[in-house]
Amino acid sequence: MIYEAVKGMHLLCVLMSLGGFFARGVGHLCEAHWVNERWVKVLPHVVDSLLLLSGISLIIITRQYPGETLWISVKLGLVVAYILLGIIAFRLARTRLQRLSAWGMALMVVGLILFVATSR
Repeated sequence: MIYEAVKGMHLLCVLMSLGGFFARGVGHLCEAHWVNERWVKVLPHVVDSLLLLSGISLIIITRQYPGETLWISVKLGLVVAYILLGIIAFRLARTRLQRLSAWGMALMVVGLILFVATSR
């Protein structure tokens, strides 16, 4: 019962996080003014914190720990790559091409994360 609720929360947070990441990427590429709104910068941190907490909870509930379970280790490594590419895309990239490249690579990493999570 608890597992299903935590998994549901995790999947909802995944959808919200990815939807927000995609929308912010489009907004940055279109140079939309809304991407600089305070709530646009704060909300992803709230959603991603819930995503992280639900992910840690699932690891504990299922007892599939990184270092012991290969797919969890791979997924966590890919999540780190996704976070770093997001930082590059939204904070460090100076040109539109750099932003687009980092954002596109982050989306490809998301595809890998989803593949690993669903094909384990």
